Amino acid sequence: MSVKTDEIQLHFSDSGLPMFMTSKQAKVALSVCDGDAPNLREVAISGNPAGLKALGAYLIALAQVPDFHSHFDETVNGTWFRCDQGYTLTLENQARGNKRS
Repeated sequence: MSVKTDEIQLHFSDSGLPMFMTSKQAKVALSVCDGDAPNLREVAISGNPAGLKALGAYLIALAQVPDFHSHFDETVNGTWFRCDQGYTLTLENQARGNKRS
């Protein structure tokens, strides 16, 4: 096993909520398709390095904010997020914690 260190920046709003920050080059795609077995569906999240790194940073930031969720869809986030099938990606931290002020 080898370990690689990479630096990321986590972004939060003034009220402490995670923010998804991307560059113009960032791309993330969501697709849902039939799998190899009956009643099996495959959900794929793919993207270029900038998009996947931004998504990873957002997930780490989201893990620090209990009871918070966000939705990504092509209508609102179409500059970097794409789903040709029209699905929305919801990311949620289900941990119960202190309420934000």
